[in-house]
Amino acid sequence: MREGAKGRCPTVAKERPQYEYEYEPFAWWLTRQQIGRDLRERYAVAQELPPRLLALVRKLDAVEGDPS
Repeated sequence: MREGAKGRCPTVAKERPQYEYEYEPFAWWLTRQQIGRDLRERYAVAQELPPRLLALVRKLDAVEGDPS
C-alpha cells in the first residue's frame, strides 16, 4: 500500500458515466409502474371516493373551471 493511501478506499470513479444519467428518468418511470402494479395486486381498488376526498376534488375542479 502506498504511503498516502492509508485509511482510504481504493480508487473509485468520482463521476458516473453519462449513459447512467440518460437512462435514469426511464428507470424511475419503470419503478413507478412496478410499484403501481404491486399495489394493485395487494389492495383492492376503491369503487368510489371517500366523501371528504370527493369534496376536495369538486373544490379543485371549481377552482380550475372544469365544468364536469
